[in-house]
Amino acid sequence: MSPGVKTVGTALKLGPKWLVTIKSLTFTSAFNAVLFGWIGVAVVIGTVAHEMGHYLACRVLGVPARTPVFMPFTSYVEHVPVPPDVEALIAAAGPFSGSLAGLLLLPFSTKAAAVVGAVQLFNLIPFLPFLDGAKILRGITEVTIYSVIAIVVAGVALIVSSFETALWFLG
Repeated sequence: MSPGVKTVGTALKLGPKWLVTIKSLTFTSAFNAVLFGWIGVAVVIGTVAHEMGHYLACRVLGVPARTPVFMPFTSYVEHVPVPPDVEALIAAAGPFSGSLAGLLLLPFSTKAAAVVGAVQLFNLIPFLPFLDGAKILRGITEVTIYSVIAIVVAGVALIVSSFETALWFLG
């Protein structure tokens, strides 16, 4: 049995199931670096944080999920169907984690942080059913502990990613 890294009370084991994640991440990183240079690499960093947010939320909530898959211009974490309020919390965890990654990029490049923030902000817009914003909106129709936490997490992500995006215009 391979040793796991402890994360919020759940073991994250790097076994064969992570091979697809590592291969797809390697390809996407190379693709973005060649096409967009260092900004493309920043987007990949934000995307990894975003998808790991979804994945770790699933783990913490006990929702069975596959490891993240990365492709140019998209990425995803598949999980079993869950009630809308739980889906809202899992959805909110992505932009929250991605916006935190943008904050970590600030000391290195405000432009990179702004691009990562803009991607997270776009993902919070609830106009396409596959974006996190639509999943959050569907899940907050009734008040549960999950929907309340989802609103707070999404709100923080919205504020942080808006700040990061504003840096683009200010700097």
